[in-house]
Amino acid sequence: GANSRLAMFDRAGKELRTIGAPADLFNHRISPDGQRLAVAVLDSSVVNYQLWLYDISREKEARLTFGHYRSRNTVWSPDGKTLIFAMNKKGPYDIFEKLSDSTGSEALVLESETSKYPTDWSADGRFVAYSSSSSRDKTSVWILPRIGGRKPYDFVQGDHNAGEARFSPAGRWLAYTSDESGRPEGYVAPFPQATSKWQVSVAGGSSPKWRRDGKELFYLSADSRLMAVDVDTSGAIIQVGAVRALFQVLLRTGPSRFDLSSTSEQIGYDSAP
Repeated sequence: GANSRLAMFDRAGKELRTIGAPADLFNHRISPDGQRLAVAVLDSSVVNYQLWLYDISREKEARLTFGHYRSRNTVWSPDGKTLIFAMNKKGPYDIFEKLSDSTGSEALVLESETSKYPTDWSADGRFVAYSSSSSRDKTSVWILPRIGGRKPYDFVQGDHNAGEARFSPAGRWLAYTSDESGRPEGYVAPFPQATSKWQVSVAGGSSPKWRRDGKELFYLSADSRLMAVDVDTSGAIIQVGAVRALFQVLLRTGPSRFDLSSTSEQIGYDSAP
């Protein structure tokens, strides 16, 4: 709610700093170089969320989106020059993009009758992952190719909900959350087709995110602990190691509640008061 704050922690749970003032905010993402942060902030004058950019090192901020539309779920391009995000200009949330220096206006990337929320952009720039409704009336992980015909496809098949997808650094795997077991768990599947999958969380988990070298995954446990698990993705089969609890966190509700810096030694998240 209104008193959420952005806080930066190391992986041992020590708070290093806060970013910006307390506000009603969510869906924050750290830039690939770790120097900037994009976040949706409630604009009380129009009662809608707008996107802001924070320069972490210089402690400056700039507004990215304007108007009476809601904007959320920001994702950085691999080079940090472009941002894609969801905006509800025509009712459902469609995917737009805009330069991260705040110049120019937003451009439409994908429009359809159902709302779409981007979650990641592959390191080679060729694919965008987003969450949207499927033909089964469930939330599913979708892939939007940025080259060729650009026809989106449903990555996760089955009568269950899935989302929060993140590409591995090398682009060969996709981590995501699914409730196919009856509760949310973190999974990893080969990309671009989910021909198999491996569960990486234990006793419930969500929001899986890769370390920059692809050798570790972080996720949130069902009791709000930040967890880490070693993974070996060098072969055709994922090797999943032991799961370790890093520290207990007090998170506000909603998706994309934590993110990793480029060094993975710092972890930023939306903290409740």
